[in-house]
Formats: sequence, C-alpha cells, structure tokens
Amino acid sequence: MKKGITIIILFAATICTAFAGNTDFSISVAEQNNAAVISWTTAKKNKAIRYEVEKSTDGENYFYVTAVAATSKTYTVNDRNYTEGANYYRLKVIAKNGTVTYSKAISISKNCTFNEIKIMPEVVKDELYIWLPANTQVSRAVVTDMSGREINRNFAITNMTNAAALQLGLLPAGMYSVKIITNTGVSSSMKFAKK
Repeated sequence: MKKGITIIILFAATICTAFAGNTDFSISVAEQNNAAVISWTTAKKNKAIRYEVEKSTDGENYFYVTAVAATSKTYTVNDRNYTEGANYYRLKVIAKNGTVTYSKAISISKNCTFNEIKIMPEVVKDELYIWLPANTQVSRAVVTDMSGREINRNFAITNMTNAAALQLGLLPAGMYSVKIITNTGVSSSMKFAKK
C-alpha cells in the first residue's frame, strides 16, 4: 500500500523578508513576481571566489540552485521554482583557498492561490502531486530531462478534485522538468528532482 501525502492548502498571501548575517555578509529573501528573490551584500572585501545558493523545503536537506562569481559586494538571484510552504535558502561560500563556509539559513513561505498550477513535493520518490485550479484536470504531462530530451515513458495520471498525481516510480534519479497540459488548454512547466 502506498503512503499518502497530506496536502494543507492555505489561501492567505504571505510576503516575508528575513535576514541572516555574520561579519562578512548579510542575506535576505523576499517574494517578487511569483519568485523568491535572494539578495546578499558583503560588508567588506572577503576571500570568496564563488557563492552558491542552496535551497531546502525541510530546513535540513539542501540542494544547489545557482552560483555566482564573487566579483562585487551586492548580489541578487531569483528562484522561479519557488514552491508552496516553507522555502529555506543559504549561501555556500567558497574561498580562494578552497575553504567552504555556509551562511545561516533564511526562509520564506508561499501559499497557494486559486488559479495557479503547482507541483509538490520538489523532490519526488514515487508520485508527483499537481495542484490545479477548480474544474481543471491534467490532460497530458510531458517529462523532459535537463537537456530538454523528452522521456519516453507512459506515466499514469490520476485526476482528483483540484489535484492530480503523476506516477514516477520508474523514472531514474535526476533533475527533470514537467510540462502540464490541462483540459482547459493551459500549460505550465516546472522543475523537480527524482530521488
């Protein structure tokens, strides 16, 4: 018997800015145009050569989002794969001598809206759940790898009220994108990881 996932849907919008700092830099996150905007400023010239932004949905297991070269004092990156619930971010700071340090984690929460198509969880084991607007069903789901190559598998889709489940148990581990096409003709593409 498969384990179920409890989905809690919150309808109030939350916009949050959080700060985590040390003597080398401060970091903040805010919501803007349906993306999480992660910004940080270095207080002084430091010995970093690269900053990597890492993300977690549980505050413990982080994965790579993007990296930027340490060439200025102010940085901003967008996470367009910003999902419902808590989104935790931290910086991985790589120094010239190879030393790696991490910032404190910061978080921001996003709540569902009625007319958005969303996926959860971001890291999939067997099933990818799709949140849908009212009176909408998934007609087709196209999964591609990160090079854009379509995965030739017939994944079972289970449509429910305002949601659907895509069975991905046989999909190999890796990063993927799913394009969801609904019965109303709307399509939306999102990234996810398969473990």
